[in-house]
Amino acid sequence: MSEERADAAVVVRGIADEVRAQTAALDGCLMDVDGIAAAWRTVEEPLIVGEFCIPHLHRSVTEDVFPPDDDTLGGGDCEKLSDLYVIDSEPRFYDAGLHRLELLDLDYAEYVNTVLVTKGACGWQYLFADVAFDSTELRSTGADLQAMLDSFPAWFPRHDYAPLRARLEARR
Repeated sequence: MSEERADAAVVVRGIADEVRAQTAALDGCLMDVDGIAAAWRTVEEPLIVGEFCIPHLHRSVTEDVFPPDDDTLGGGDCEKLSDLYVIDSEPRFYDAGLHRLELLDLDYAEYVNTVLVTKGACGWQYLFADVAFDSTELRSTGADLQAMLDSFPAWFPRHDYAPLRARLEARR
């Protein structure tokens, strides 16, 4: 076999391995229902609020589940919305306070798993964005996430919250 063909075979095997790994990661995220949603809040201190509405992945990429639109976004961010798929539409509440478009450092499988671990606690996505919680705009979000990470390990001991705590600390 020529060197070029050997290199190509290595590349193809690498791609196949990556496809298998991504498919395996998605297996745990595919639902037998149209979606899953929850909206909740604690009834005692600390006040923690959360919500999520994750439609079936097929619906997210084939239908306009909730067309993204926000004219208050600056620059070219509003135009970028048309290139995105909605994978979490938060149907009950709308936070009009922060009009931000942030790139998140996680894939679909990580998103679904993390929303379930955080129970959709408001602002959890910022743990995966390049932001600083000491900024005036995000200070209260950082405090809310701290309250969540202080409380959830006792309430939901099956989950490891250390990686999320490390992400919070890295953004202070």
